[in-house]
Amino acid sequence: MSETESKDSAPSPRRPLRLSLAFQLLLLVAVFIVVPLVVYNELRSADDQKRALVLASVQRQGTLVAQALQPLLAQAGPSSLPVLSREVQRFASNDAQVRILLAPTGGAAAGSFYYVAAAPEPSPGALDAEREQLKRVGVLDRLGEACSGGLPSALRFRAPDGREDVVTSVTPILGGAGCWAVVVTHDYAGSTGAILGRPFWETREIRFAALTYALMALIILIIFLSLWVTLVRFAKQAREIAEHGPTAVSFRDYNLVPELSGIAREFDRMVDRLRASAAAIRRAAEDNLHAFKTPIAVIRQSVDHLGRLVTPDNERGRKAFQLIEQSLDRLDALVVQSKRLDEATADLIDAPLGDLDVSATLDRLLSGYHEVIRQRGLVLETRLERGLVAHASAELFETAIENIIDNAIDFSPAGAKIAVRLSRHADDAEVTITDEGPGIDPADRARVFERYYSTRSLSGERAEEAHFGLGLSIVRRNVEVMGGTVGVENSVPRGLRVAVRLPLAQAA
Repeated sequence: MSETESKDSAPSPRRPLRLSLAFQLLLLVAVFIVVPLVVYNELRSADDQKRALVLASVQRQGTLVAQALQPLLAQAGPSSLPVLSREVQRFASNDAQVRILLAPTGGAAAGSFYYVAAAPEPSPGALDAEREQLKRVGVLDRLGEACSGGLPSALRFRAPDGREDVVTSVTPILGGAGCWAVVVTHDYAGSTGAILGRPFWETREIRFAALTYALMALIILIIFLSLWVTLVRFAKQAREIAEHGPTAVSFRDYNLVPELSGIAREFDRMVDRLRASAAAIRRAAEDNLHAFKTPIAVIRQSVDHLGRLVTPDNERGRKAFQLIEQSLDRLDALVVQSKRLDEATADLIDAPLGDLDVSATLDRLLSGYHEVIRQRGLVLETRLERGLVAHASAELFETAIENIIDNAIDFSPAGAKIAVRLSRHADDAEVTITDEGPGIDPADRARVFERYYSTRSLSGERAEEAHFGLGLSIVRRNVEVMGGTVGVENSVPRGLRVAVRLPLAQAA
């Protein structure tokens, strides 16, 4: 396998995954929502199992209390009520309360249940109110007319004295006196009552966990948003500098995140260095102009003196003198052009960029060429798509297009056509200028944008400028500063096609 084939077959480096901050924020919010829901459901499922086990245990205890009282209840009559009250006291505790209700034979409806005994004993005036509360939460309704059924789940209710209780067990017993109901309740403030009567989301552990999670999510979101806001402010500052030049406000003034202070400081230093570089380039261009002009002037004076010594019959001497004068004129013009290029380069460093209506700018620019086109005997054909706005500089764009059109005019024979097109290509505005001149040698295509490189000769008043080979180098420099690209290719059957692409302005 050849070296070229090996290079071609080598895997290309993988591009890193790029996610916008907006997408990452949405992803973060989604995680903050989904994770607690999943965790909550898992914890609630475990809590439901715990509640079921506790409920089964306390209901079993209620059943045992009812079974212990069943012999007495089955034979109970008016004379046995004092004994029943004493027996019930044995099963009460600080956390659990036992209530005995009776629906006399022939009146098993919920409304006909009456208190018979209670432990601990409530105040006499609270008995009826407590019975109504038990009826309201549906405890007595579950017994039915047949004196059967029980309590499938814990019910929470408020006792007449304001205390909250949880009914954990209701056991019906059918006796000779009627339908007895052994009701076991637990204090809501106690451990058993809290487990059975309190909703899962009201538990202390869940509330603490939710508060901790919410605080953590808030802190992360604040960190993320402060980073996002800082980057947005940095972007705004960069646009201000790009569109209007350096401002009085620095990147450090826009920074909200201490960890980005180093980056903000480097941005400010970079802006200062660019500004200083632009000033240095301008000074160097002025110094170079004076440095070159002085020896050129000395050489020109010396050559003029030597030229007067050349006799008219010395043809070789006269020809050499003319060549020296032409070279001095060209060198003089080249020094001036070099100064202009250096100054333009300095201007590019802080060139203002903004929204530019490419369609309207081309319209206005091309209208100024109508007379020149007519005088040269050429035909200008345009087809411009309307409403294309690019992020560019009007001055840089116009200079680039003028250089391309000037080249097309210079190298187009009389009667030739120059076509200018403007269209949208994805996120770019593309300007193409096609002439019917000689085109370029494919071997020169790679160097056609180099400064001072030219392989085409001209005659006429623009020949001296054209031989500098500066036109297309200026075009590439301006276009690249605006974030665009430029390319050339020969058109069919003849001529040159230059394509300029500029990024379209982002919609606000």
